[in-house]
Amino acid sequence: WARAQRRTARRPASERQRDWTAPAARMLARAAVMLMAMHVLRAAGRHAAPSPRAAAMPARRAVCARTTMQAPSAPVPAALEALARPLREAQDDRERNLLLAKLGAASPRCGASPPPGAARVPGCVSVVHIAASSGPEGRVRLEGSSDAALARGLLALVVDGLDGLSPAEMLAVDSAAIASAARLAGAVSPSRINGLDNILRTAQGLVAGMHAGQGVAEVA
Repeated sequence: WARAQRRTARRPASERQRDWTAPAARMLARAAVMLMAMHVLRAAGRHAAPSPRAAAMPARRAVCARTTMQAPSAPVPAALEALARPLREAQDDRERNLLLAKLGAASPRCGASPPPGAARVPGCVSVVHIAASSGPEGRVRLEGSSDAALARGLLALVVDGLDGLSPAEMLAVDSAAIASAARLAGAVSPSRINGLDNILRTAQGLVAGMHAGQGVAEVA
């Protein structure tokens, strides 16, 4: 070891410096090559053709957006469609719930107290009443009440959306079409959807009872 140290000491300083700088230079060179390779791979990935699935994503999003904005496949009365369209076009379920509550609060035919002659709607989470009467030319007149904001919004879809129809037109409406028109699935609970069906069936039962014997079929 002592001889090796003496030999090293006798070597010129430039040679001794090369002994430790050469490995470091090789390591730096390897690191530079690796970085260049990574940049080349990234650039190739950016310019490479997207996979079929990735390429199809924008088209799928566009189809979903068009489906959201389109009217429901099942036809609904014009007044009901006018009420349901803002709900259907809401940005998300939270906004849809807010709009539904506002719809009920703004309805002049849906209050907090039951109207005269109103029937209690069975199977609802909230206390809901609805009344039906016959207006000019036998047109259906509806009004109701509820003690909950969302239930009152659902009630308003039926009361304001179907008021003024003929008995036959009113009895032909399906609750699934209303839920689809307003895009309620996912926005409200299944029990609320069931409550909407009960509200509609109770109203249709009242209308069918008023026009019994006049060729108006009762809802099953």
